[in-house]
Amino acid sequence: QNMSHEFLIQRNDNSNEQGYFQGYAEGIFYSAFNCQRFNRGVSGSNEQETFTTAETKSALEKVLNSSEIANYPDPDRISSIKDFYFNIVLNAKKKDIFTVRFF
Repeated sequence: QNMSHEFLIQRNDNSNEQGYFQGYAEGIFYSAFNCQRFNRGVSGSNEQETFTTAETKSALEKVLNSSEIANYPDPDRISSIKDFYFNIVLNAKKKDIFTVRFF
């Protein structure tokens, strides 16, 4: 059985830019987005939630500034999320909506 947690975020528009993270990192993505209900222990529940730009920015800042990510064994694993935050989220319009999937 393949035990893994994956996190995917994208803006609800026609662009296919997305941020991706595979790993648990002490569940930091679940807690930052207040989505513990999607944590099935061995993986995420393959469910998604939508967030405003402000909510997304706040949650990703919690993730990026966390000790869980700072201490993660593979320091490059967060690069996709970091790029998404700096390139997409910080330039997003207030009315934009983001979808986050935990699987």
